[in-house]
Amino acid sequence: MSLVRRIHEWLGGAARHRIGIRALQIAIALSIIVRCFTELPQSAWLFGPHGLGTGGPPAMFGPLGAVSAWCFASTTGVVVLFVAQLCAALMLLAGVSTRVATFALLFTYLSFESRFPQITDGGDNLARLALMYMLLLLPARAKAAQGSVRTWLHNLGVALLIGQVVILYFTAGMMKAQGSQWMQGTALYMISQVEWVSLPGLRDVFKHSIVTVSASYMTLAFQVMFPVGVFSRFKLLFLALGMGFHVGIGLFMGLVTFSAVMIGAEAFLIDDEEYSDLFARARRVVDRVRARFESVMGRSLVKVTP
Repeated sequence: MSLVRRIHEWLGGAARHRIGIRALQIAIALSIIVRCFTELPQSAWLFGPHGLGTGGPPAMFGPLGAVSAWCFASTTGVVVLFVAQLCAALMLLAGVSTRVATFALLFTYLSFESRFPQITDGGDNLARLALMYMLLLLPARAKAAQGSVRTWLHNLGVALLIGQVVILYFTAGMMKAQGSQWMQGTALYMISQVEWVSLPGLRDVFKHSIVTVSASYMTLAFQVMFPVGVFSRFKLLFLALGMGFHVGIGLFMGLVTFSAVMIGAEAFLIDDEEYSDLFARARRVVDRVRARFESVMGRSLVKVTP
C-alpha cells in the first residue's frame, strides 16, 4: 500500500485521539486558569496602559486587533480580557462549546503574548500552537460520520498536533546537543542553582556529579530519540518516562503550567485503542485487588466468629 493511500485512509477513518484530545484540552485549560489567578492581581502592572508590556495586537488579528487594543487601553479592559480568558478556560475544562472556547482562548492568549512576550515559556508556545490546530477538531461530545469532511478535518488537526509535539521534542534535543553544558553533563546543575527556577531544598541534590551528569544525558537522549520512541513498540513506556520527567520539572523547578501542558501533550499521543487497553488492564487490577481484599476480610470474619 502506498504512503499516499495510507495517509488518505488514516485521515478518512474514524475520528482519532478523542480521549487524548480531552486530556490535552484539560491540561491547557488548567494551566491557563492557574495563570489567570496568579497574573490577575498584577494585571495593571504587567499589561495595563502604563505597565511593563507595550506591544500591540498581532497583524493576524485583522479587525479584531481593535478589540485587543481597546482592552489594553485601560485597566478595566485588561481585567475584562482576563475574565474572558478565565471563562473560556473553564468552558474548555468542562468540555462545553470547546470550539468557541478554543477560539476565545487563542484570541486572549495571543493578545497577552503580543502585549508582553518576555514572560512566555515553552509551554506557552506549545499551547498557542495547539489551540490553533484544535480549531479543526470536533467538539468534545460531537459525533461525525467516518469519512465526512468534519472527521477528515478533525484527523488533520490530530496529525498536525502529533507532528508539532514530535518536532518540539526533537528540536529541543538537538538544540541541547549543540550546547557545551549539556554535552559535558553539567546543564542541570547550572539550572538547579538559578534561584527563580529551582526549589532551595533540592539544589544540593544536583551538586552530586552522578545525579547531574546522568540526568543531563538522559534528558538529552530522551528528547533526541523522541520521534523514534513514540512510533515504536515502547511508545507507552517512552511517554510514561516523559510524564515523569515533567512531573519532576514541576516539583523541582516550580514550572507548573509548563509541566501541565507538556504532560497533556504526552497524554494526547496515546490513541483511543491504547487508552481502552490501559483502562481494561486497570479494571482487571482493581478487580484482583478487590477480590483479594474480600477474600482476606472473609477469612478474618470466619476466624473471629464464635
